[in-house]
Amino acid sequence: MDVPVERVELSILCNNLPRSQSAHYFVVLTEESNGQWIELGRTEAKKSSEPRFSRSFVVEYFFEKIQLFQFWLYASQQEQTPQNLQQSRFVGLIELKLSELVGSRSQELTRKIENPKKPNETLGTISIFAEEMEPTTVTEPVITFHFGGRKLAKKDFFGKSDPYLEIYRMKEGGTFVPCTQTEYLKNTLNPTWKPLKISLTRLCNNDLDRPLKFICWDWNKSSPPDFIGEFQTTTRALLDENKKEFELIEPEKKKKKKKYKNSGVIYHISRPIQTEESVQQTSGQTGSFLQFIRGGCQINLIIAIDFTVSNGNVNSPTSLHFYDPSRPNYLNEYLKAITSTCDILIDYDTTKSFPVFGFGGKPFGSQTVSHCFPLNNNPRNPVVEGVLGVINVYRDALQVCELSAPTTFEGVIRVARQMASIPITQEQLRYYVLLIICDGTVTRGDTPHLRNTIDEIVACTDLPLSIIIVGVGNEDFSDMVLLDADENPLVSSNGKEMERDIVNFIPFRNYKTASPQVLAAALLEEVPGQLLSYMAMKGFRPNPPKRNFQGPREDHQPIARNVGVMPIGMTHNFSFQQNPQNPPQYGGDVRSNSFQFGNQNPQNPQNQSDRLFTDIGLDEVEDDQLSVHEMNPQNQLNRPNSQPNFQYPPNQLIDQIVNHILNIHKIKDSIHKTKDFNPQNQGFNPQNQGFNPPNQLSRPNSQPHFEYPQNQLSRPNSQSHLEYPQNQGFNPQNQGFNPQNQGFNPQNQGFNPQNQGFNPQNQGFNPQNQGFNPQNQGFNPQNQGFNPQNQGFNQPQQNQRFQEQLRQLIDMGFTDTQKNLQALSEVNGDIFQAIEHLNEDEEPPPPDYSQHSHSFNQPQQNQSFQEQLNQLIDMGFTDTQKNLRVLSEVNGDLGQALERLM
Repeated sequence: MDVPVERVELSILCNNLPRSQSAHYFVVLTEESNGQWIELGRTEAKKSSEPRFSRSFVVEYFFEKIQLFQFWLYASQQEQTPQNLQQSRFVGLIELKLSELVGSRSQELTRKIENPKKPNETLGTISIFAEEMEPTTVTEPVITFHFGGRKLAKKDFFGKSDPYLEIYRMKEGGTFVPCTQTEYLKNTLNPTWKPLKISLTRLCNNDLDRPLKFICWDWNKSSPPDFIGEFQTTTRALLDENKKEFELIEPEKKKKKKKYKNSGVIYHISRPIQTEESVQQTSGQTGSFLQFIRGGCQINLIIAIDFTVSNGNVNSPTSLHFYDPSRPNYLNEYLKAITSTCDILIDYDTTKSFPVFGFGGKPFGSQTVSHCFPLNNNPRNPVVEGVLGVINVYRDALQVCELSAPTTFEGVIRVARQMASIPITQEQLRYYVLLIICDGTVTRGDTPHLRNTIDEIVACTDLPLSIIIVGVGNEDFSDMVLLDADENPLVSSNGKEMERDIVNFIPFRNYKTASPQVLAAALLEEVPGQLLSYMAMKGFRPNPPKRNFQGPREDHQPIARNVGVMPIGMTHNFSFQQNPQNPPQYGGDVRSNSFQFGNQNPQNPQNQSDRLFTDIGLDEVEDDQLSVHEMNPQNQLNRPNSQPNFQYPPNQLIDQIVNHILNIHKIKDSIHKTKDFNPQNQGFNPQNQGFNPPNQLSRPNSQPHFEYPQNQLSRPNSQSHLEYPQNQGFNPQNQGFNPQNQGFNPQNQGFNPQNQGFNPQNQGFNPQNQGFNPQNQGFNPQNQGFNPQNQGFNQPQQNQRFQEQLRQLIDMGFTDTQKNLQALSEVNGDIFQAIEHLNEDEEPPPPDYSQHSHSFNQPQQNQSFQEQLNQLIDMGFTDTQKNLRVLSEVNGDLGQALERLM
């Protein structure tokens, strides 16, 4: 089945970049098949530590290829992306495979940006989002918008605003990414931007109901833009003739001000113009391969390796199985085929693990040939984790298994057929790939091996399974071409014709000098079409994309390659070498060693309802000959010198091992269906949309970030900083805040609401010391600041600006100190926004300092000494003794205290 070329759009955003006056931009590179790196393009430059780049990159996606991309971050003093990279400063980079991104949850990855010359420097993170682009017609639909603004909020102190619009679309994981923006217009609150032309694919990926977000910004020359307001809509609503205006809303301001209406209006100056008739395209009746992957379809790899004697003595350099322990990085032809296939398929399997079998050999001391045996010598669980696990178990098995004959595939294909017979549903789609690596054709002669193999293949064509056969060595592979069945369909011995093509044969000798990427492309080229043919035959459709409720997955893997000297001017002729001392790590601890499968009494096979292996129709084996040699705890195969004298099952029966693997998949499915973060409910529980009540605190060893109520003391010796849900407090059982007391529990050495102040038992404020408890459970007057354990501010110079801003407001005529403090707090000390807030309520009256007589006895202004003292410290008045004395002289009037201190 021919699969059309699929396109993927890559979008980029960053967080926590180094703060500077420079603008940041990315250069995106891709590796060609010859190993050369070429530039794919550059983003626009943005002056922000958390830029969201409008420029995205559309690339062709090939399942069978290893597509490497690098993202190089540069800083420039220019506002536009420079053409010459020598005018920019290199910051850092990341590298990833496209299959990692497409195969990840919600097609999102977050990585740390790293500089090889500065490995310990924190450079922020990059988040990359992938989304399949819907196929478009030859004439792609384009929409032209003409937007204007009216009565936008004033953001510049000495002017109005320099507004521009940025349009974001929602990705399938729920994240908004920018897709286009207008130019900025200087010094106006009623802008008329130039007409904006954008394709429907770029705007909403041909989905008229996809949420869009419009954000209006105030452009600044030497600092990040100021937020004016935003609104959400859809393309369909934008095209609606009856919807001509959209209110800009600033959520924080709306939350704090009851009389708030909006921060301006965005409207259509003229009706949107569609230059094409077609506005929605589909990708076919059954969906694309990428749509199945995005919907959660798992691809599971099964590996079978030829252990016949025709491979040659494993200790001889001429052997196809040759392995020299002194050359751990040497890969024979078997390992080259395994790694090329696993490197791609591992990104589409959440377990990152594979069952690995051998055939045609005498395993682990047995005197009888077996045509299907687990290479880890663990019949209950033949699965190994990651590519390195496959390599290690293969090399260990070579030392303890005897090569034999004949060559037949029927045993391993039968295993794969029984595994692929696991019922799948529309909600839990799965597909299997069996990789068989052999050095010759199936033995003919008087045995029915070839006929039995064909029967097994025909039986598999009705199942979600593809078979890849790799022929190593220089043998005659004419029978393998027969099994490939590209020209003549296979017919079983009972006359049944294969329902679809599932076999792909590759002679390794044709790719000996080719790169692993080229070999992998040849091996996996037919898999997408075979998967789609099965799904169409069974009526399965792609599921909706998997949503990532925990945000982008953060992958802290180091840079995959040793970049070496940083180029100036970017010639792209980079040479990378894998570090043999630090090989890439694949997979993780996804299966517990405590899993138990089937009958746990292998010493009594007569009592087994399901035998360890199915009889595969070869030599019969007596039950009393069956014994199982267990692996040692380190999962290392025992060497012959340490093995007991035992008989291994000659015709290793497969039924029960298949049942064990079926149990694994059932467990995997149940895990996938589980919505809770942790089965012990030690984390977030989506069903409750909050923390689980018995476990409101973080799991042990976590370091939460907590915001205590304003102007209240932190708990003694506490260094946590955690934001709990609004209007909730600590649970005294969890050593935290008690909401029933609306304050700190005195048993926890905190605030006591009954006294409206501190506990007189010296668990809080101690008037005799004119400060906090000298045991450093709170404020320490000797340090003239907060506790040196950084439970609060300990750098008075950082608060000097607050004091100056308050004095400026008073000098401008805003004499209500309480209102000034509130306004400055709401805008985090931004005096210009504070003036705007104060102006919205009323015009500033002439200076009259007599109005500063705020009585401490008025209930609405009644503040505890603790709150007042903390506010004075936050404003930069760090002399505690002086603060306390002045507060006492004015009876707690904060306004008069400020006048005296200033």
